[in-house]
Amino acid sequence: MNKIDKVSVIALTLLGITQLILTPIFYDMLTQEAVWFFGAGLALVFLGFLNFARRITHHKVILMMSAIANTIGVLFIMGIVAVYTMPQSVIALFLMVSITMATIEQLVLQDSAEHEHKHYA
Repeated sequence: MNKIDKVSVIALTLLGITQLILTPIFYDMLTQEAVWFFGAGLALVFLGFLNFARRITHHKVILMMSAIANTIGVLFIMGIVAVYTMPQSVIALFLMVSITMATIEQLVLQDSAEHEHKHYA
């Protein structure tokens, strides 16, 4: 799961950056839809950065924040897919579900390791 998580975090971040770059190409004027498109790209980049931090630090607070943010991200992207069935939305949803599962797995493993450490201490 670790390798899938790593690839998914990188892919999600790159998808967000790509969306930011493509915004002025897809939208020649500043419209409400252009701002939402750009904002969704920013959200993907921020989620990617948070998950890079989770993967690097293994800090309990960052892990918990990632689990919450990733769950909200999945729900948000599910809403986007329901309204706009664009391929990048479906890809983002797949990546976010994968990242969320890896985050929950990491959280469970860390909790069980802490519990085991306390048990033997």
